[in-house]
Amino acid sequence: MLANRTQSSKRAVGGKLIVTNKRVLFSPHLFDYALGGTTLHIPLTSITNIHREPAGRDTFGGGMRDRLVITHGGVNELFVVNELDNVIAQLRAHWEEVARLQHHREQQEGYREEMSVLGEQSIGLFESVPEHLSSAEKCLDQAGVDFAEGAFAPFWDSIENAAKALGRFDERVHHIKDNLSRYTELVGKYEDTPPQFPLAHESVAKLGVATATADGIKAIVRTAQRNFHFASIYEQRKSNQILVAGFTNLAQALDRMTWQITASVDGLASMLNESMRAIHSRLGDIGERISQHHDELMEEASGRAMRVRKALEMLDNIQRGRRPFP
Repeated sequence: MLANRTQSSKRAVGGKLIVTNKRVLFSPHLFDYALGGTTLHIPLTSITNIHREPAGRDTFGGGMRDRLVITHGGVNELFVVNELDNVIAQLRAHWEEVARLQHHREQQEGYREEMSVLGEQSIGLFESVPEHLSSAEKCLDQAGVDFAEGAFAPFWDSIENAAKALGRFDERVHHIKDNLSRYTELVGKYEDTPPQFPLAHESVAKLGVATATADGIKAIVRTAQRNFHFASIYEQRKSNQILVAGFTNLAQALDRMTWQITASVDGLASMLNESMRAIHSRLGDIGERISQHHDELMEEASGRAMRVRKALEMLDNIQRGRRPFP
């Protein structure tokens, strides 16, 4: 559209005002350019207001008429245009629509970034799980030695440490579930193909090996409680604080550990199913492809796949290396 731009309080420059999806551009006529008229680029994202300024200021700069005002970066750019009300309405609508689309793009990018971060966090948590389970197994083995040697207090130290390690295992499973829950929520908001969550049913199912450790703790504790000396020490120790995985003391941890780990792993598996359904609903058959071709898709993200496989191998080694419980 034709426009005169107020370049100074004493000069208005004739030219064209051009509006694109990215900026407002003022281009002076060749004659005005030759006399010092300058071009102007205003990114739409930098605009903070579009309004009217009544006539009466800058008489020689176009102020004899009401002017269009575009505010950006704390600066007011003034233009004389025909059909001012219509121009303001159209320009404001365009600016607001571009701002809305920009916000939408940034929001979508934020969703994708958050899903990627959730996946990376979950791999890190999954990688730490074998360490805590291995620690629980070592403490359980030591408890067996302590029991055989009749070391009453060291036995319950080993049991308490095993319970703490298993509690930390359970906390990480809970954290992965929370991450997956948020990931599933974001899948429903994200309009493109979401980044794949790095854990699948095979990985989640393998976490169930921890229930055998919990059962082992429960079995040896039951054996010890049939011995008067061990049982006497337990009565003194059962109220010891174990502030991990929602437990408050040793007795509570021993009573609920197997059930809680089973519930945590089952809850994570259920959330994974819900996530797959959400992806399938959002993106046609992609959820089915992820479910059926997990190994192929994991190869596309080889770094993550290798990390998951390494953790699974560690869990396998723990499972194969268990000693029989007394």
